[in-house]
Amino acid sequence: MGYIRAFILAFSFFAIALAGHAFAAPGDEVPDPDKALGPGDTVSFQIAEDNVAPVKIRVTDGGQLTVPYIGNVSVSGKSCSEVAANVKNLLENKYKYYRVATVKVSIEQVAPAPVRPPWKVNVFGKVANPTLIEVPSGTTLSIVQAISKAGGPTPYGDLGKVKFTRKGVVTVINVKKIVENGAQDVPLQDGDTIMVPARTIVLTN
Repeated sequence: MGYIRAFILAFSFFAIALAGHAFAAPGDEVPDPDKALGPGDTVSFQIAEDNVAPVKIRVTDGGQLTVPYIGNVSVSGKSCSEVAANVKNLLENKYKYYRVATVKVSIEQVAPAPVRPPWKVNVFGKVANPTLIEVPSGTTLSIVQAISKAGGPTPYGDLGKVKFTRKGVVTVINVKKIVENGAQDVPLQDGDTIMVPARTIVLTN
């Protein structure tokens, strides 16, 4: 049984080391030891009783860690100490590979945040520069700011009756009141459209 376990351990660590080498990249920042693990994070893993150097393991896209003897263990949303306690319990109680297992898990590198595309707002009608505005992810934009980015209204634009469309629902907004009286501005979302209509000119005799 001892030589079988040794063979499994050697093979497991070899495969894990290759995976860690392929996916881990150097980083300068010291990771938060209490951080909840997520896909793409890389951890240092060691079972002290095996007298083998720690190996680097990458959390899979499905939020799992490939652990020697056990296989895939769900770790997404858990801290390193929680993962270590869970693996220790599995090794000692469920699979009984060890009478006592000292499991050490620590963060080596945090996965970079995914790059999210900008969201978009369309401004047209009686504005100086009708345009599709691209707003960087994580930033905000209001209806007044959007009209300003489109060059503002032309002399014929009616800010009192701006047509604002969100998910097919059209609302008429008095943007002039927002600008002049400090009324509540309207925060925008991806896909919103703003149309500044022409002022109605009444001809009198």
